[in-house]
Amino acid sequence: MTVNDKKMMIIEKAALLFSRKGFYGAGLNELLTACNVPKGSFYYYFPNGKKQLVMEVLEMAYDKMEKHIKKNFTINKTSLASFDYMVSNHIEILYSKKESYYYSLLLSLIGIESVFMEDNAINDYVKHIYERWQILYTDKLLECGYETDKAEQLAQVMFAIVHGTLISSWIKQDNADLKKIKAYLPQILDK
Repeated sequence: MTVNDKKMMIIEKAALLFSRKGFYGAGLNELLTACNVPKGSFYYYFPNGKKQLVMEVLEMAYDKMEKHIKKNFTINKTSLASFDYMVSNHIEILYSKKESYYYSLLLSLIGIESVFMEDNAINDYVKHIYERWQILYTDKLLECGYETDKAEQLAQVMFAIVHGTLISSWIKQDNADLKKIKAYLPQILDK
């Protein structure tokens, strides 16, 4: 296994642990055990410790999620088709708990925790990720013909509706709310 492969394996296992326990809930010893790596090796890969690891986990999670969103936006030409596909995908995978599903929830969980951290670096990083995420939506809406102001406002609305309902559905372990917003999308998106 190469150095990069080992580091990526640690990041992916840590992502799963953070998505289940959060930043504070996943202690260093638990991370070392889950990743099957001794402390010295951990600091070789992550010299700044758990903080560096969580930031790399967040970046990996966002990159994978962004790739999926961009693929969706490329395949689906209209805003309605794009967001309909996104919500449909969430409906399908809610109970399957596929790995890709954890990424947006992981970003949310760590993001909420980061608000209460004394060190603002993680919170600033999550804010940056959320801004990039919303820009993805804005760019798609611009591509679909919305004016800039409308695209920016609608991107925020879609982000809140889709992401908020995803969190609610995950907590409830029920996709009924996602089905409701899927039915409502044609009333919001007309391009």
